[in-house]
Amino acid sequence: MVLRHDELVVPADYIGVLFPNLPTGLVSRVLARSSFTDDLEAAAESLADLFAAAIRNSAREPRSFEKVFE
Repeated sequence: MVLRHDELVVPADYIGVLFPNLPTGLVSRVLARSSFTDDLEAAAESLADLFAAAIRNSAREPRSFEKVFE
């Protein structure tokens, strides 16, 4: 994944205990952020901002940002 966002922060066995009704992969992705202040996370946020701007300014469908991730 881009800028090491595929690294698991929370062990999978903990996820199953804490969130038994949710898919492990989903919880892992949501909890993967361990810091909002380090250089790697800042770079990832900047990249996400660039992607969002490109999607918003694109002449191609879908025009709404939310539809991209449905």
